[in-house]
Amino acid sequence: MTTKALYGLAALALVGLALSLRVHANAWQGVAPPKGAWALHVGIFIVWLPAILALRPLNRDVKSGDAWRVALRGAPAWTPVVLQCLTVYAVANFGLFMYQSPPRGTSPDEALVARGFSGHWLLFYGAGAAMLYSAARLRAQSAAAERVEERG
Repeated sequence: MTTKALYGLAALALVGLALSLRVHANAWQGVAPPKGAWALHVGIFIVWLPAILALRPLNRDVKSGDAWRVALRGAPAWTPVVLQCLTVYAVANFGLFMYQSPPRGTSPDEALVARGFSGHWLLFYGAGAAMLYSAARLRAQSAAAERVEERG
């Protein structure tokens, strides 16, 4: 995958993140999402599959505990902290969603369901954007280093 394609997919993931944030904020206010918002569910796979494929070569010989550090080394230094916060938030939001969900057999509030799912969308689009951006920057740096070597 080209560096431009990785940057483009990272931008697409940021759009997904922004749309997810909008759905999530509206859901907290009790506003049900438009029907098209559920396409964000599918969009996660559009950015995650390329993100995982782009990072596989980088994580080939890495211990599982270091995989995120290696995957995000091309991203800004604050990125891991933001992703940790999103992870904690997604888990807490899902727990609250489960607690607030009505008993089985009753129809759930659409805004509540949207809030439950969109909390995870935030995490997956955010992580996807970070991984794709990191992979793109690392590829760009590698290509620049190769050009310098060829000239030298």
